[in-house]
Amino acid sequence: AEPGGGLRYRLVDLQLSLLDGEPQEYNDFRFDVVHRDGLEKAGRWSIQYQPRFHRVLLHHLRVVRNGRAADRLSDARIELLRPESRAGDGIYTGWRTAEILIPDVQVGDRIEIAYTLAGSNPVLGGLVHRSYTAAYSQAVGLRQVRVLAPADRPLRWRRSGPIEYEVSDRQHGGIRELVLQARPLPGIRHEG
Repeated sequence: AEPGGGLRYRLVDLQLSLLDGEPQEYNDFRFDVVHRDGLEKAGRWSIQYQPRFHRVLLHHLRVVRNGRAADRLSDARIELLRPESRAGDGIYTGWRTAEILIPDVQVGDRIEIAYTLAGSNPVLGGLVHRSYTAAYSQAVGLRQVRVLAPADRPLRWRRSGPIEYEVSDRQHGGIRELVLQARPLPGIRHEG
């Protein structure tokens, strides 16, 4: 993967489980800080959620330096923000951002963060809708989306954009597993 913005993404992995009641979306990101231009972004991670029906579970936050992984979850500062971009129009969504501030990030570090977003909007009546980014402005070593669901639950999905993904859709033991992968995922240019 080519560096962009001072960061080189190795892994962007999202896994959605529809097996046990409420949806559980596991997110795993791994990236290298390859230039000082990436220090600010690498030291700050944002998770958007709706507190009325989501729970955020942080699994790990590691900084790998010189081949040694250090858990930074207890050192990180987490700020809960209420971004209301349409408040001037009298529209309040209630969405929150958990801003995770990671101390002492240096060029050469690898950042590894994993968390689960659990829950679903009850207005959907048990249906689930997700939209995932298929391409980024910078390259990614491995981009994966994986969905696990009961074999008898219908899944409707589509991919849009110029990037081709390998698709695996199989069933085993009463579970349907849909996996979309791009390895490596090339960066795309935004026109404008």
